[in-house]
Amino acid sequence: NPNDFIDVFEAEKVLDMLIGDVSGKGLGSALVSARMKVGFQVLSNSNNTLEHNISHLNRLLCMGATPGIFCTMFIARYYASKHQLDFVSGGHNKMLLISPKGDKTWLSAEGLPLGIFDDIEYKLNSCSVSAGSLLFLYTDGCTEAQNIKFELYGEERLIEYLDKTYREDVEVIKNGLVQELQEFSVGQEQSDDITFLMIRLK
Repeated sequence: NPNDFIDVFEAEKVLDMLIGDVSGKGLGSALVSARMKVGFQVLSNSNNTLEHNISHLNRLLCMGATPGIFCTMFIARYYASKHQLDFVSGGHNKMLLISPKGDKTWLSAEGLPLGIFDDIEYKLNSCSVSAGSLLFLYTDGCTEAQNIKFELYGEERLIEYLDKTYREDVEVIKNGLVQELQEFSVGQEQSDDITFLMIRLK
């Protein structure tokens, strides 16, 4: 999907993850999405902090900004050796971490979307992770999927689905959610992209 983007970069027991949503439609938005992914891949191959990386991507977007185009972004870094998850948000919706016991933690972080001001300072957040936890990254197209009654799928239905399935294999959870969203929205054209990433943190 050209306006949403996800990526994962792994090196030496460190896992970098990215998800983002570019405003607008068309070629301009698709090009911004591609630039953000390439920039993430280059920066993840360095020893920079997450705050540095998202600040750099923000400046990159501001330098070549198309009027009216900005993007929200959530980047995370998992250190398997110490079971620690660092994350930074640029105006993105809350992400979800589910422990092996089913305890849920919403990963929310302050931060403006990228492409608005070039001197934004982003704050690093951290949390400890139990091995085997499920990390769910998504764009708002998931929770804002509509049915023929113009009802939103919403966080409540999402949580209800994940409560039933979080112990399953990631592929099973992913395919089941795609099917659930398709069945929920049958007969209704969707106005936003539906993109998500699920990772079992070892």
